[in-house]
Amino acid sequence: MSFLSGKADLADFISGLGGWYNKDGKPVKFGDQGVGAYYSDIYRDFLEFKKRTNGVIYQHKRIKEVTQFNQQFIEEHCPSFKIIEQTLYAYDKRTKTSQRALTTYTYNYWGKEYTAKELKKKGGVFITVEIHFNNLLELLPYFPYVVVCAACDKDSQHIVIADEPYPEEQYESGLQHGFEHSRDYYNHKLAEYTREITLRYFNPEGREVFEDAEFELEECKEGDTPRYIAWLSWQIDTNFNVEWVSDKVHWTSPKVIDARQGIIEMSKEDFTHFIGSKVMVKYVRYEEPPLWIK
Repeated sequence: MSFLSGKADLADFISGLGGWYNKDGKPVKFGDQGVGAYYSDIYRDFLEFKKRTNGVIYQHKRIKEVTQFNQQFIEEHCPSFKIIEQTLYAYDKRTKTSQRALTTYTYNYWGKEYTAKELKKKGGVFITVEIHFNNLLELLPYFPYVVVCAACDKDSQHIVIADEPYPEEQYESGLQHGFEHSRDYYNHKLAEYTREITLRYFNPEGREVFEDAEFELEECKEGDTPRYIAWLSWQIDTNFNVEWVSDKVHWTSPKVIDARQGIIEMSKEDFTHFIGSKVMVKYVRYEEPPLWIK
């Protein structure tokens, strides 16, 4: 049970993905004899989770009513929903042809045809929305959410989380039955955890680098898009943005191509029209964080 929700939630789900350790911080495999308690490191768990999910998790959201204004959006976000458009002709003496075209819509939802009114009566339709995350702080608010669906293999994961965090779900359920559960305990735990993670992983003091970068056109294979890239002296901590240190107008910000090798890209527009080939950049040098097993 997770300390952030009292339930097996996303925090529990990612635990151990980056490897297991014994109480002394020695790597072990789950099931090893004589280990006792197993521990994991949240930062390494996060990196593995991001790699397997490609930085995206999902939610199912209910759309209570289908209309002509949202039907296209629903179709784009629900593979089991299809718009069926029909054109009917009614007599209208005001037109040259004495006919007026009327467009009507019905919908195929999970293999059965419905009108908008019928779908509303059934409770609406469900769509899938994406939640993108780049760093641990962006994923952290979703730790108390229960994982309602997971499709996984050894290399990738498709994760769907609940519509709201479990403590909030319990709170709302209690209200409906005349009882108010306290949300303060788990809110306090999440705040404490957020503070600890912020101090451990998001303090750039002593690692900020100002460096003159020189960009050049990358050699590439035939058919590939040419890129203007530069090699920095250090690995890049992608928890922080790379920025231009220049008074010149620019088209885009620097793009990290390979954080481990310190490779960044400048847009063609900036290279040819705005910044040029040489410019100072500011970034945060990456350092492997100490093991933090819990």
